[in-house]
Amino acid sequence: MAEGFRKYAVLALRLSLGWIFLWAGAEKIYLEITTGQLATAGYLQFAVRGPFAEFFQSLSGNVIVDALLVWGLTLVGISLITGLFVRMSSVAGALIMLSMYLSAFPPEHNPLMDEHIAYIVSFAVLASFKAGRFAGLDQIVTGVKSLRGRPWITRILG
Repeated sequence: MAEGFRKYAVLALRLSLGWIFLWAGAEKIYLEITTGQLATAGYLQFAVRGPFAEFFQSLSGNVIVDALLVWGLTLVGISLITGLFVRMSSVAGALIMLSMYLSAFPPEHNPLMDEHIAYIVSFAVLASFKAGRFAGLDQIVTGVKSLRGRPWITRILG
């Protein structure tokens, strides 16, 4: 019973985070298409604060940084929803959340903790529980005969 509950709880976490990230990325892509402005420019220029503010402000207007964030959010979302390359996308998602955490450090309402840290912990759970192997495409990929016994596939998929 407990094993089944864990699988469904991790699946719910994976799908929830996937939807949050897919929506955030798709929304930013849509805004960039309709307005012609980089999604990150306003935030990086005016909203960052703390000891790393100067560094993050220097990234404002950089199309590569913008593409990494916008497409990173979108691809992490797609990966989590489909359950394909979940470990790799969990690392990417945690790095995105860490950069957002550092861009506004310290958190406004708490000396250390905010939602970005909770997201990072959630990604750590997904990466460590082989979350894509239950109701996900990682299970199919790991079953492909030509990939069995290859250590690099296990590291990527979990």
